[in-house]
Amino acid sequence: MKEPRPPSEAEQRLKAEVGELMIRDRALLVQRQPFVGHLAMHLDLVPIIDSRMTTACTDGTRMFMDAEFYRRMDEEERLGSKTSKNCIKLTLFPAFLFEISR
Repeated sequence: MKEPRPPSEAEQRLKAEVGELMIRDRALLVQRQPFVGHLAMHLDLVPIIDSRMTTACTDGTRMFMDAEFYRRMDEEERLGSKTSKNCIKLTLFPAFLFEISR
């Protein structure tokens, strides 16, 4: 397997911009959807640029978000995002979802 290349300067700037946007959006989410927003407060937000993941995923403690995907969404899409809600559901109920998929 090929080693991933380091991000370019432009990609680093995009990740920093999206990271700030994710933090702002999470605060808005707490106001608009308190339950989901509170759950999101317990996830570390990690903007990434990687061709192997084009939307979002979680490992239960971090929410990985494709920076280009996130930047393309408008505020309503980001705050009402099924992607974000699905990551939070996976954080809450990973064992339950695993059992269902068996």
